[in-house]
Amino acid sequence: MRSRNVLPPAWSAIFEDVFVLVGNQSLSSCGELVLALIAFISVLPVIFWATMVFFRKVVLDSTRRIRPAVARINRFSPDT
Repeated sequence: MRSRNVLPPAWSAIFEDVFVLVGNQSLSSCGELVLALIAFISVLPVIFWATMVFFRKVVLDSTRRIRPAVARINRFSPDT
């Protein structure tokens, strides 16, 4: 019996990044609240652009490139 991961590696990396952002924000808020809010709000548009525009293009290009390769591999594997 195969063991399955609870979360795929991509999701665990996303959760880790979110927790790091929240942790950094909470630690910096203890020192100077206004400066921490300005720093956090100024980074949000860059994060949004990177995830919605840049990574979508990269993922679509890699999916279009990998799909035919997977189809060629599956052509040679027998059905079980």
